[in-house]
Amino acid sequence: MKGLDTNILLRLLLADEPQQAHAAGGFVERHCTAEDPCLVNPVVLAEFSWVLRSAYGRDRAEIADALEQIANSDVLRICGVEDISQVIARYRTGRADFSDCLVGALNREAGAAATATFDRKAAELADFEFVPFA
Repeated sequence: MKGLDTNILLRLLLADEPQQAHAAGGFVERHCTAEDPCLVNPVVLAEFSWVLRSAYGRDRAEIADALEQIANSDVLRICGVEDISQVIARYRTGRADFSDCLVGALNREAGAAATATFDRKAAELADFEFVPFA
């Protein structure tokens, strides 16, 4: 079993660096199968969404679509998150960053009743509790 880093997923999606895109595609074809999928860590997904937004100017819908492509792939497996489709849906319809949606879900799955935050957008999510400050 192999794991994939953010830059591999970005090259597969964007194909903006032809040599790297070709190499990434070849790697996935050789090493990622439905029987033995490649792992995608939640940290990679958070970084992936951040890079798409900050470096490539992708909007929320485009990022959510890309995340769904990864989540629905037969040859990739997202590890460490029970229901990634719910996390993506919260991101798609909310105002919080994808990383906040992911942190809230991971903390809930680990047993947290809520995740404390100063971030008002994240606090709109059921998994968060806003901490007021002066």
